[in-house]
Amino acid sequence: NVFYRLIRYEGIVKSIQLAHAQDKLRRMFDRLFTGTLTSHEVENYINSPSGQTLELQPHGEAVLSLLHGIAFAIERKPDRAIAVVGPAEQDQLTRTVARYLRLMSLEEQRNVPEADGLLRGLLLENEPTERAKRCYQLLGGVNVEKGMIAVAHNDAEALEFAAERLIALEKGAEEFGLPGTVRA
Repeated sequence: NVFYRLIRYEGIVKSIQLAHAQDKLRRMFDRLFTGTLTSHEVENYINSPSGQTLELQPHGEAVLSLLHGIAFAIERKPDRAIAVVGPAEQDQLTRTVARYLRLMSLEEQRNVPEADGLLRGLLLENEPTERAKRCYQLLGGVNVEKGMIAVAHNDAEALEFAAERLIALEKGAEEFGLPGTVRA
């Protein structure tokens, strides 16, 4: 998992150790992967003495920002995820994962112009093929999920939007030389 690899970077590990935050963060990460982490839990930790200590360490604010954003994404609050992920986007170690979170949140909001702008920016960076695959798969997954929710709620408008978006994403992936990536 990308997030587990991220928090194993030496600089982040040292910050977590200096803040004596290993046990609490480990429990939050476990809850993150089961989809049960709440933004309230992260907020309480950020305001705790060890959370405040971690926030002052190198990369600490970025890790907490990213964790908070992911918790909001789990709660289907993309606007709040976008609002808190800024520090993670500014940190070199967390930047890529934070930008994927922003991309997913913009897509969840149906903010196609901003999502497409961020997607173009991500595709122009290093490792374009791998990054493009991840981006298109992420956006495809978001829209498949939106479509399934629309079907469950008998929401024809949301289903049509998700289907049209999937088609547009597939065309974009084909133009990038990655046909079939959106559905992978």
